[in-house]
Amino acid sequence: MVWDEKEIERITCERLIAQLGEKEGDARYTRYKTARNNLCKDVYPHIEKYGSDGLTDHSAQHISNVLDNVYQLLGEKAGIEKHKGLDLYCLLLAVLFHDVGNIFGRDNHQKKIGEAYDKALTHAGRDRSEWLILQKLVDSHCGVAIDGTKDTINGLSRGTAYNIDGNLVSMGDIAAVLRFADELAEGPQRTSDFISQHLALPKDSEIYHQYANSVNYCIDKRNKRVVLTCSISVGSNMKSIDEFDEDFKTLMRFIVERIEKLNDERRYNRFYSDWLEPFKRLEITINIEDDSKYKRHLGEIILPEINDKVIPDSQKGHLKNQHPQYDESKILEAILERVNMGS
Repeated sequence: MVWDEKEIERITCERLIAQLGEKEGDARYTRYKTARNNLCKDVYPHIEKYGSDGLTDHSAQHISNVLDNVYQLLGEKAGIEKHKGLDLYCLLLAVLFHDVGNIFGRDNHQKKIGEAYDKALTHAGRDRSEWLILQKLVDSHCGVAIDGTKDTINGLSRGTAYNIDGNLVSMGDIAAVLRFADELAEGPQRTSDFISQHLALPKDSEIYHQYANSVNYCIDKRNKRVVLTCSISVGSNMKSIDEFDEDFKTLMRFIVERIEKLNDERRYNRFYSDWLEPFKRLEITINIEDDSKYKRHLGEIILPEINDKVIPDSQKGHLKNQHPQYDESKILEAILERVNMGS
């Protein structure tokens, strides 16, 4: 499956020509299409069969969904046209390759893209500058950084001047958009009721399919928000919490964990990219329906908005709790240490 050319792909071609000239711009976009078409033919169809360990969909449909998310995060046509062609090109390439390593297994899949890159561009050849950039971008979309934390973008936002033929590439911005667009690519398109009910999934994977089947994301840049809607089915005659079975309680715990993760990713990627600056809040609605064949709507729960607003004095003392070094006694000790070193 190769999707029809998307608006973000068409605009990227235009921006490449505007930045590099018609000949070089066309050559870069042709290179992108070659990689896309070969991955859709030779790699994406086989990831689920050989390497995904029962996780949710990583096919061409997932890549198409991530590209759609990028389009909406950047502000559709008007927003995308503000960016340089090579930045968009590297972003789209990173989307194509970010999950291909899953064909060799889920663990450290972000580090296993070399074989797929060479296969997808067999006749076009390896571009060393492009390859380095692609490695760095894909490696940053998940996993662990060199310091043992999940702050994988930090090293890309400063230091080395990553470039293609002398044209600087906005690594931190691209890595952040890729990572957030991928985080938002959840929903029923990544699974199905049939898979959840009838296939023998690994136990650790079942919950991911249940979650994907219950959620829907809306990227609403105009209103500076991401909206998550979760639909769940329950028995309409329950009288106490004790009547919820353990599987349902487990799903609700997982939903809360994923909301927390989504908000962490929103704040994290927004920190590293001005391209994501508008997304200041997360809104959550839980739709409740009964588990009969009629699926009657029983109501909805609108959870408190999650945002970055801080009301002055509302969290007095939180700075010391988060960073003990800001305790005045610690500062006094540091001052005394410097005094003694200089005496």
